Amino acid sequence: MKILIAPNAFKHSVTAAQAAEAIHAGFVQSGLKAEYVLCPLADGGDGSLQLLKHYLSAEIITVNVDDPIGRTIRAQYAYNSETNEAAVEMAEASGIRLLKSHELEPWKASTKGTGQLILDAIKKGARKIYLAVGGSATVDGGVGILKALGTRFLNKQGVEIFPGGPEDLIKINSIETAESLKLLDGVCLTVVCDVENPLLGVEGAATVYGPQKGFKSEEIPLLEKAMTHWSKVIQATSGVDVGTLPKGGASGGIPAAMYACCNAELVSGSSHFIEMGNIEKHLQGASMIVTGEGQIDMQSLYGKLPGELMQLAKKYDVPIVVMCGAVKERDKLIDAGFDDIIAISKGIDSLDEALMKTSENLSRYACELGEHLSVGKPGQHHS
Repeated sequence: MKILIAPNAFKHSVTAAQAAEAIHAGFVQSGLKAEYVLCPLADGGDGSLQLLKHYLSAEIITVNVDDPIGRTIRAQYAYNSETNEAAVEMAEASGIRLLKSHELEPWKASTKGTGQLILDAIKKGARKIYLAVGGSATVDGGVGILKALGTRFLNKQGVEIFPGGPEDLIKINSIETAESLKLLDGVCLTVVCDVENPLLGVEGAATVYGPQKGFKSEEIPLLEKAMTHWSKVIQATSGVDVGTLPKGGASGGIPAAMYACCNAELVSGSSHFIEMGNIEKHLQGASMIVTGEGQIDMQSLYGKLPGELMQLAKKYDVPIVVMCGAVKERDKLIDAGFDDIIAISKGIDSLDEALMKTSENLSRYACELGEHLSVGKPGQHHS
């Protein structure tokens, strides 16, 4: 018997690697005799840096950068000086996890710090850079990153301005990318996206992600207007219509700007990490795959890690079990193709307690699953 353990991180609780270890420990405790293959995964959001560091055999570099509201912080990226490959997780410098709820300033929040991480990597010699976007505190259309990389922004009078957050997007009349393109010459940028949303419209950056970053509902139309204006400026410079670009709206529009202005490649985070982890190879001959993340619902079928893994599991006719903290629309998810969904926080009332006990509960339910498998029964955790 071969069991593939491939969880995502459990947000605000355990990393993907810690989740994989906890599940493995539970199976071992159950006494189930099997070959266990641990492949912690990510989808481009929080936790991507550590996995990219692992897959690139890179070292952690720590530098001073601006946080989303302009304070100097210490942030990390990963760099392999032998292969000249680097990995940047935008949440390290521009993440919402860096701000307390009363510190949210969505109209001023900038991705400049993420640009500073990229710039440092290039100065170190990086020629291949993976930028994982997700978990941002920003909806600035990537202006902060572009500014840090040398892009110039001009108003209607042709005077250079220095935009901060999205409040300044409407002031930009044109951009000059000569300096940033010179800096990026010979550098391959890959943006690892955690969602498929476009920049504009009802599924776009303003409407979907604005409220998460602290925008009030009555401010969303103004933000959409600013993003629409910005997309026209980008198109005038690059010739690329980024408004409907798939993945372009991730983390407040970063992929759209990077694609059009920096010649970046946009990839699905789930697919990218599945490929990096050789999941298809590991699935061949597997008896089961166990994955997991903090919450699963029908949105998990659209580009998110559990949905991508489920499609692969079906391809190789391997049963797939999901362990998660919260489950929504369980019956629909089972109908969609998951073999079992285990709610590891069942019976726990407090979110704080659930987060504290994630590793313990992953081990507990993995042990139960292993005991069922030992006697030839599938898991029965239909909660």
